[in-house]
Amino acid sequence: MHLELNIMLNGVYMIKVELTGTECRLLQHIGILRNEQTGRVAKEQIQSKLNPLQISIDGALSEYMVAKHFGYFFDINCDVRKFGADLFTKTKMSIDVKSTRNPNGVMSIRKQMDESKQNKYDIYILVELDEENNGYIIGWIYGDDAIHESNIHQIEQREPYYKITREQLTQF
Repeated sequence: MHLELNIMLNGVYMIKVELTGTECRLLQHIGILRNEQTGRVAKEQIQSKLNPLQISIDGALSEYMVAKHFGYFFDINCDVRKFGADLFTKTKMSIDVKSTRNPNGVMSIRKQMDESKQNKYDIYILVELDEENNGYIIGWIYGDDAIHESNIHQIEQREPYYKITREQLTQF
């Protein structure tokens, strides 16, 4: 049974989306296929300590949760393509879904070294995943507010990225 709950944790309103076992298994396979297909032609650009395969699975899970909740089209095509938006609103606004497995984690957006090639979407949405692969749709931010010099963050010698705190996100 697909279940959505509107809950408040630590004073933050979020949307909990629980998936069925079948949905989780299908999305795991989509994540595996995505990882295999893109791994053949593109260099990994990881910002996390998670296994790259898990990152691909988490991406499929979180994108699907947002699509399911808001009624957006979720493309299951795993063939290599030009990377673009994860989803589109009914008014054709582009959405990039970001996920975290850290309780109270932040949104991280990879920063392109060549600013002219920086993908900027209309909206970024953060989903927190738990051990049971439930998702919590935390909030959103406009692309112009996210991809901004004031949000650039760097840890040690790693690549810089845009760090968006939960306080910067608009709750649904």
